[in-house]
Parts: sequence; C-alpha cells; structure tokens
Amino acid sequence: MLPPHGQNLPLDSPGRTKVLNSGSMSPLVPPKRPNHKLWNSILAPLTEIEFSEHPHVNISSLSSSGLDRILVAIPPSALLQLNHCSAVIKDPMEYYSLGLSDHSPNYWSCTARKPNTQMPEKARSRWCRRPHFRKVCDSLFALVEGTPSLQESIDICKHDFREAASRTRHFCHQQEPTSRASTLSKLSTISRAVWKGDLRLANRALASSDLAQIHLKSEETVPKLVDPSAFEKDFATAKTVHLAKARERVCSDSEHNASISQRRAQKVKLIDRQAASFRSSSPYIAIGVLIASAAIASVFGLTPGFHSEPEKPTFDLKPIDEEAALRFLKHYCKHNKWLWNLSRPPDIATLRRILRHPRNTAAGFDGICAAAWAFGGDFLEFTLRCLLFSQLNSSFTPENYNQACGFSPQEICPGENRQIQS
Repeated sequence: MLPPHGQNLPLDSPGRTKVLNSGSMSPLVPPKRPNHKLWNSILAPLTEIEFSEHPHVNISSLSSSGLDRILVAIPPSALLQLNHCSAVIKDPMEYYSLGLSDHSPNYWSCTARKPNTQMPEKARSRWCRRPHFRKVCDSLFALVEGTPSLQESIDICKHDFREAASRTRHFCHQQEPTSRASTLSKLSTISRAVWKGDLRLANRALASSDLAQIHLKSEETVPKLVDPSAFEKDFATAKTVHLAKARERVCSDSEHNASISQRRAQKVKLIDRQAASFRSSSPYIAIGVLIASAAIASVFGLTPGFHSEPEKPTFDLKPIDEEAALRFLKHYCKHNKWLWNLSRPPDIATLRRILRHPRNTAAGFDGICAAAWAFGGDFLEFTLRCLLFSQLNSSFTPENYNQACGFSPQEICPGENRQIQS
C-alpha cells in the first residue's frame, strides 16, 4: 500500500539504476489495490516516517515506490523533543539483482533531544528587529566604563546582544500575550515540561502563563496535560500558522538572481518538510539518515556511523582538521589568482549600506544574528568602524572569523580599473 503523498519513480530517471535489457521486457499491468483508500483513511491519524530513497522496486512497471512504510503514534508536540534517524539500507535493485528480494531493509530510531550547553544563548532575528531591543542595547552600552580595547568592545557587544534579546523576548510576551510568536513559545514550553517531566519548568509556566493554566496541571509531582487532544490540536495549528508565515516571508523576497532563487527554493522545501509533520491528516516526518551500529554494519556490510547527511543545525560545534584546512587553502591559493586591483576595499559607505539592509539570517556560531549588528546602536557602529579600519591597516588580528568583519569584493568601473592598474 503506497502512502498518500508518495509517487512511483521510474528506474530510468536520472540518479537511479537502470534495469539491464529493460527495453526488451514487456511490463505487466500494475496490481490493483481496491482497499488502498480505506487503509489510508485508517492510518491517517498516524505519523509516517518518510525515507529519502524508495525501499521497493516494482519490475512489472519498471519503477520504485515507498511500499514499505513505518507509521508511529507520536503526538505533534513530542516531535520537537526527539531526534529522528532513518534510512533505506542500500538500493533495492542491488538485492533484486542478487535474486534476494525486491525490498530493501529500512531503519528508524529516535532519541531524546538534549540541549547543547556548550553553545551560547542565541539572539534571534525576530527579537533583534524590535524597537525595544535598541532601547535595551543603548541602556546596556551606557554602563560601559572607560575606553575598552577593540577585543573587549566586541565581547561587550555580543554579551549585551544576548541580554538585550532575552529582555526583549520577555517584554514582547508581556505586551503581546496573544501574538503568534508568544502563543507558540508558551505552547512549546508546556510541551517541553510535559514530555521531559520537568516539574520546575511546569511550575514556572503555571505562575506566568494563562495558557499554561488551561492546558497544564501537576499530579503527584508529574506535569500532565488537562486535555491532550485539545492541546495537540492547538499546538499543531500554531505551528502550521507559524510555518505558513515563514514560507510567505521567504517567497516575498524581491531579489531574483540565480543563487538567491536557489537558496529561496531550498528554504521553501525545508519549511514544507517541517510543515508536513503537523498536518491534520496523514502527517509524515521527512528525514533520511542512518546511524549504523557495529551489529547492523556487520550484517549489511557497512561501516559504523552516518550513511547520509544528517539534519543538524547550520551552526554547531564540529571537529576541525586544521592540517586539512591548511592544505586546502594552499592548493586554492596556488591555482586561483584573485585580481585585487579590479575591486576596491570596503569603506564606511559599505558598512552603512550593510547595516541598513541586514539579511534575515539565523543566529551564527556565536549566537548573534545579522539583525543584532544592524540595530545595536551607536556604540556598536563605532566598534564596527574601528574593527574595519584595524583590519585594513593590519593593526588587529582577529582570533577567528567570528571576531572579524568580512565583505565580498566590490567591483569598480572600467575607468577606475585602468587608473589602479596604471
């Protein structure tokens, strides 16, 4: 029985293995499934695990399909508290060519998501763009005494950004208790308190949130939901509206060059995959990563570890191979020559233009988003000016890329090219 959102994939399409001598085969009539709709209606409330590859090959129609399915009873609010891993082990054509089966083994597991305590608190864009964020930054920067060094100024800015974003978040929740962002944040807090059994978080939510008093209760030191069905419906609705607004914001971008259009399509695809988990009927989790243990690896002839790219945050603590990075840079510099005389260095006008139109990006490795640097106030702009000129005259060497200003090369007109080259 095929999933309602799935479709068959021809074996001779790009990226798939062709069947040998398939041109001489006469495909049979695909089998009829009279109870297909009935089974899908019965399984509609369950959440399906979707795989990046199809685990079944149908030689009669020369196509592959998602015939093998995994469905689980997971409430929508619990999805965000879990890390999901799944994959199809090898292509089904490999097993079929060996005469074993026309199905490939599929795999799924989930673990409780743990917060990364090594990462700093994030100053998110939606809080940094509020007018209250600028007011808090000005009040915090006014407390700076003396004349700090450039490195100290950068550290002060980042510390105050996180504090200002946290205060702005609490301010907005108090001033706009029924807004979309506030409602989703409160529902997420209730979900985290219930599914992790965090009584302390539950008591804090009950003391400060009217929404928590409607959905949350404590019985024998264990937080529970008053009406699980009503809470799951409200949570899925709030998440769906939030993702719909995010999709609308991404699609409303006015820039239309090739690279930006490609990034926009990737963001829309990611949002649609997230929204699929909160559909009212036939929801599914779109993931595709296999973590093979030593036992599984020995059975299927794999090496232990990841066998496809896992879905991780864009910025996370990752191992760094400095020797490999140095070899790559040396090879790049040897074979790629940049004509720096065809570009001009960044100046104050470049810095102001970037600050006037910050990109709507997520928080980086240091927990700071682009909007924080744009709306941080006068002290921040003065610090960025000092950092820019210090980098241009080589009087300041940043410890890493999070402590530096980076700009794309600026093209200049042909007349200026001739003047610099001469």
